[in-house]
Amino acid sequence: MKQRLLLFFLMILCVGFGFSQEKGKFGILFKSSSSYYVGLKFNLSDKITLRPTLGFSSDKIEKESPQGPDSVVELDSKQYKVGLGLFYYFLKKNQFSAYIGPELGYFHQTQTDFDRYDANIIFGLQYNLNKHLAVFGEVGFGYSKSKSAARQKEQTSWGVSQSGFGIILYL
Repeated sequence: MKQRLLLFFLMILCVGFGFSQEKGKFGILFKSSSSYYVGLKFNLSDKITLRPTLGFSSDKIEKESPQGPDSVVELDSKQYKVGLGLFYYFLKKNQFSAYIGPELGYFHQTQTDFDRYDANIIFGLQYNLNKHLAVFGEVGFGYSKSKSAARQKEQTSWGVSQSGFGIILYL
């Protein structure tokens, strides 16, 4: 958690100035959630934004060893995520704005051969610090369908997902 906050504040300190949300403008997005995300933000109009994202994280996982249940092996696992969202900005007051929209995603974990497909509704708040820099926070509610090599049966779930915060650098 300390590393995420430090990374967030370092990105803010290293940023120059940019454009606010105007039609035809785009920005680079950095989001911290359960993974780190990098994305692009395309303002299709003053109220509609398209946002493709890529995510990556790395963890150590423990797995039962072939030598028996008392023996555990620690493995490096990498997670990848791809997402695409379309957001409608329904409130804009001064530098503050609120948005809502659907986001589709695909998640893959290497060591466990785990795949998940997500369909979420995201609600977010954004504050423009200046013409080139904005901060945001968002939470999502959605549906997930997952399958792993260990469990051949597909699992589905509903719930809160994709919560996180980040910054946007407008170019």
